[in-house]
Amino acid sequence: MNLSNAAILDAAALALDAAEVDSWVGAHLDTDGPVLTRESGARDRPIVTTVGDGIIRVRIGAPVSTSMLVEFEEQEVSWAASGDRIVGVGAEIAFDSDGGLRLGPLVRSRGDGSMGGPGLIPGAVTRDGVISGWVERFALHPYTGVFGGGESVQGPELRGRSRWMRNVETSGFTGYDLGYLNVPLLWSPDGWGLFVHSGAALRADIGRTVSDVLSLAAEGEGLDLFLLTGTPAEILANYHRLTGRPGTMPEWALGTWMSRCSYFSETEIHRMLDEAEAADCPIDVVHVDAWQTGEVLVDLACN
Repeated sequence: MNLSNAAILDAAALALDAAEVDSWVGAHLDTDGPVLTRESGARDRPIVTTVGDGIIRVRIGAPVSTSMLVEFEEQEVSWAASGDRIVGVGAEIAFDSDGGLRLGPLVRSRGDGSMGGPGLIPGAVTRDGVISGWVERFALHPYTGVFGGGESVQGPELRGRSRWMRNVETSGFTGYDLGYLNVPLLWSPDGWGLFVHSGAALRADIGRTVSDVLSLAAEGEGLDLFLLTGTPAEILANYHRLTGRPGTMPEWALGTWMSRCSYFSETEIHRMLDEAEAADCPIDVVHVDAWQTGEVLVDLACN
């Protein structure tokens, strides 16, 4: 059965909303570090490391393996008890005994899920007792912008919106904030960035359901979350430290692109090029939409 991209995304959202969230309700410290307790009684042992200044990595559940990261050195965080809190020594992270989390400038925000499903409850997403995803939730300061996420057709400001970070062909349908080049990195001028190391689908509710809450729902058996702190330039530099810097673009890619909706024949494209040349208007790239199947792309490919 063939499904449209809209139907696929609706099905994914429905599957996530239909799942249960086994929320974190407690934490204690043993000789090996923090232990997080979920409502079901299940326990998770987070692995927390630092990658130099300005980067804290938190891993929970099964290991996440992608080709997104470059090699870098990590230092495991040691822990100390401080009242009802487990504090990272030399790292801005603390687990509260009631299930709370403080990660740099971010504070975990918890709810009962009554206003939008599992995206509002931090914990493990389970289906028939098996972990299929993870949810994290942080408080947002009023009037603070949130940016990132890769390509977007709705502008750079993400506050008040919901994003499905899943690279699919959108085919022009509306109602979803999608893009071809999603990047699971969100950042704020407040001094924080969150990079979800995962190649799976990620749903981000950036103050849409609850105006002062950022909710992240990531598919997969493991959660691998990086906190990046500093100025926007420092956050981007730290992201490059983890993933590598992009290569230099070819000269033609930085030139003049001609694009419209759309060209309906090869003859029409050549006529446009002739008119541009006559007007002394240099063109480096002619963009023909991928959905222009049939004679246009076939003729161009043959010639």
